[in-house]
Amino acid sequence: MIVTKQQFKLIITDHDGTLVNDERKLLPQTRETLERLHAQGYLFGLASGRTVADAKTFPSKWGLSFDFDVIIGLGGGEIWDGVHQRLQKGKLLRPSVVKEIVELLAPFDLSIIYPDGRHLVSKMDRFTKESMYRNPNDRYEFPKDLSALWQEEAPKVLCRIDEERMPQLEAYVKAHPSPHYWGFKTRPDIYEFMDPENTKSNGLRKICRLLDISLEEVMAFGDTTNDNDLLACCYGVCMANG
Repeated sequence: MIVTKQQFKLIITDHDGTLVNDERKLLPQTRETLERLHAQGYLFGLASGRTVADAKTFPSKWGLSFDFDVIIGLGGGEIWDGVHQRLQKGKLLRPSVVKEIVELLAPFDLSIIYPDGRHLVSKMDRFTKESMYRNPNDRYEFPKDLSALWQEEAPKVLCRIDEERMPQLEAYVKAHPSPHYWGFKTRPDIYEFMDPENTKSNGLRKICRLLDISLEEVMAFGDTTNDNDLLACCYGVCMANG
């Protein structure tokens, strides 16, 4: 396939492991590249597991002179059209589905987190401690009864696991499919569950309809399992560390 820069209108990238390094820092050369792309008229966006609200804070933190044109947040659970200043929400996991996921994960004895402005956490472990250290302004709650995790709808459920156990967890979830959710690795030590309709590729399709551009006019970058569908639906680039 011959690719020309005139072919593309939107460039969209994953966050962790793609746009930023392992320390979650934007390198100077990456910042310069983004500034050049913006100056040349390309739309730029983020496709992340983070919320739209969280992702909106990144440009100022990174010293960029512009805001993101689009954001696919929560892995497809939220869509931000910055061109027209519109936010769309995806489907939430019903309480019964959250319960199904928590019970599915019981044999692994993991720290299960329900992020929604606050963090309902099933137990304190080293992963939780690291998360609390990285995000000191977030609110963490540790309910005594696990049923507190499935009292409300959730945008997603995630768990942290040692990297060497991740293949076992991936195989286990694959062997126990459900029509109510889909599971995927987002980092070597993080596994997430969302409604099957909430994917980065579905989010990108919604963005393209809102902006009246085609998938052929999009270049996407990603590095892990939940980026696969995004990279497959447009001109996708897998990172060397992917």
